[in-house]
Amino acid sequence: MNNRTNLMTCCNGIAKSLVEEDREEEALEWFEEVDVLYKNARFGTRPPLFDWVDYYPKPAHIDFLVQRVTALAGASDIFLGLGNTGSATHRRVVADDIINNLSPGTDATPLNVLLPEDSVRSLMQYRHPDPDIHADHELTNDALQVLGSWQKIKLSKHIAPRMGFVSFIWRSRLYVGGGIKSGTFNLYSDMWCLDLKKLNGWRELPPYPRGGGACLNLQMAVHETTAYVFNGTSVLTTFDLITETWGQLRTGFVDSSGNPGPWPLADKNLSDYSMQIVRGRLYVFGGSTKNCKMGCNFFAVLNLATRRWEHLSGAPGLPAADYDCPGPRKYLGSWVDEKDERIYVLQGMADLAASKMFNQPHAADHSYGYDDLWSWDIKGRRWRRERLVGNAPCPRTEMACTFNPRLNATLVYGGYNPGIPTLFESMGICFSFTYFADTYILNHSSSKPVWKQVLTQGFPTYRAQSTLLTDPDTGRMYLFGGYTNTDLVPSRSHARTRSFGDLWQLRVDIPGGHFEEVNISEEERNARVGPWQKCFTCGNVGPWKKCGGTCRGRAFFCDDQCLKEGWQEHKQIHTCKKPRK
Repeated sequence: MNNRTNLMTCCNGIAKSLVEEDREEEALEWFEEVDVLYKNARFGTRPPLFDWVDYYPKPAHIDFLVQRVTALAGASDIFLGLGNTGSATHRRVVADDIINNLSPGTDATPLNVLLPEDSVRSLMQYRHPDPDIHADHELTNDALQVLGSWQKIKLSKHIAPRMGFVSFIWRSRLYVGGGIKSGTFNLYSDMWCLDLKKLNGWRELPPYPRGGGACLNLQMAVHETTAYVFNGTSVLTTFDLITETWGQLRTGFVDSSGNPGPWPLADKNLSDYSMQIVRGRLYVFGGSTKNCKMGCNFFAVLNLATRRWEHLSGAPGLPAADYDCPGPRKYLGSWVDEKDERIYVLQGMADLAASKMFNQPHAADHSYGYDDLWSWDIKGRRWRRERLVGNAPCPRTEMACTFNPRLNATLVYGGYNPGIPTLFESMGICFSFTYFADTYILNHSSSKPVWKQVLTQGFPTYRAQSTLLTDPDTGRMYLFGGYTNTDLVPSRSHARTRSFGDLWQLRVDIPGGHFEEVNISEEERNARVGPWQKCFTCGNVGPWKKCGGTCRGRAFFCDDQCLKEGWQEHKQIHTCKKPRK
């Protein structure tokens, strides 16, 4: 352990020197190398530990913890300077947990010096992104940031807001179906289609068949001209995209010898999983079952031609801890690389609170958000743990995630973390969770892929369970739906949660990202910042009133003085006139 601690000390020393030289990208790598050394020590424990189980070296080694807290605090400072408030807060919350969970009798003084209590509390008051920081934030590091734009799409016809729905894009048409209205038991079985080129309103399709069970927290993916839905049974629900009719695909399971075997999901139920189709094979990973509400790490593949499933790794129930494959989880991000060689699994959560609710093993008051990235070698059939390099999204679940083949890049938006607190100090209220509205991109074309935060003038409001999809024909990216907690995010609704039915387009300032279409000057003055709006005159962000003129609310003003000062300019730019009495 002394040698490991010495290495950690060297890494921290190099990182601090790089910070002084404003070499943030390299400094982050060295601070994160300390975390790698910590994890390597953890991986030496036998029997293996689940990710949510705290690890402390035995006998107690305070210098080891000092170096880990030093790295976490140093990385937090860099992330905060970049405007990545989620990762900044997460690092200090982890460091704070280390101190709070020390063995009785351990002298925490050297750790408390590194991490004053006020430094943690101040970060817990941020939103992610935070509107006060976001309003003035500019691109400061090309290696770790990139400009982007979120634009809300106006439609003449809308569908009911929802969460837990299925969705996909085929031939520049967005398909959305099923789900539920948050805070209710109103399950949807409807199916809709929107032409993304014409944007002439939603078209209703035949509803999801009753024989397919509830269309809630499932996935739908396309192969050739058929879309497939998997619900944990051997019978998949299908949708013919040419005839627009529903059908079924009956399948079976085979063992490692190719002989017919029993269906592995004993309760014939699976939801909250990830699903990808690669070269005629449908892959399913993770998700929750009736007997395993926290999530599992079951991984299987269906050959759509032979209609036979094969088990690849993990277990459909409660697995044993294993350092060589992803832990049990639900609501994760997933994608397939450009060459169809690797399937990626990003973060997600072990829903320990659900285990407590249903009296199942690993019960706890709070769920655990994973901070990891894995890839499955399709040909070699093995898992590999990947590094989250650069200005990466902090641990989250229920996020929107898409791979854009035109950009050869993965994009992540929003989500939820059950363990990063949100503090409203003036009200004396602290929630144990947070919701996100930040955006990130990982460009796989680089020889060394690095995560970057996408900085936008405005953004859709903080939410989870939305969907981010790429139109493979155009490379355009669209966000739909989701929900948020109205205690955390201002809303006109009096309910505890609110679901969304809005549609947004994301543009990114890289070749093929359609950023040349963005009216930057217009966004600087009028962009919607989550649930708030920018004042057209002074740029302040808040719940401002929209202009009541003939522009139909294209500008917002924070008070009468700003309305008076900005009226003439707004009138000229937006050809706005005062309404007739």
